[in-house]
Amino acid sequence: MASREAKERFRVSDKGREFYREANKRWRQRNPEKLNAHATVQRALRAGKMLKPSICEVCHEPNDHIHGHHEDYSKPLDVVWCCPSCHYKIHHKEVAG
Repeated sequence: MASREAKERFRVSDKGREFYREANKRWRQRNPEKLNAHATVQRALRAGKMLKPSICEVCHEPNDHIHGHHEDYSKPLDVVWCCPSCHYKIHHKEVAG
């Protein structure tokens, strides 16, 4: 496995930027509902219609990097605010989300 430094060098190289640009484009094309849900949350946050907490709703620990997890992308404003660790665990079925 490549080292973290090697991955970072690739990411910022011309080849790496093009690779990630194309991967992002493919993801957006394959996941329009997810993209819409993420954008809806971002617009609501900017407009002040939704507030991002500083405490994880799963483990109840304070965290500066809270994520919004969607259980159902057809309900874009229905999110579980969780820390990166709990978000990972939710996706890997390690905790009840």
